[in-house]
Amino acid sequence: MGSSPVEIIFRVYLRESVSAIARGTTITAISLLGLTAMAGAVGAGGLGDFAIRYGHDRNMTDVTYVTVVVLVIMVAVIQLIGNLVIKKNSH
Repeated sequence: MGSSPVEIIFRVYLRESVSAIARGTTITAISLLGLTAMAGAVGAGGLGDFAIRYGHDRNMTDVTYVTVVVLVIMVAVIQLIGNLVIKKNSH
């Protein structure tokens, strides 16, 4: 077709793989969010640490529930953005 190997990579391969890259990035971001929350539960800081320290240890269940809801909303937003990118770039 008259394209060099570099042009084929950027014009064909990368355009075809954008949806797969977005899918993998979405899964990775959600897993990273969950893992940082779990790491916070053992003392690493962040939302997990906040939920344990202020919610569980002080018997303030409303703080724990709000933290869980915030985490669920963050996961839903990441998933929504990832699905939009995947839907736009797949055929």
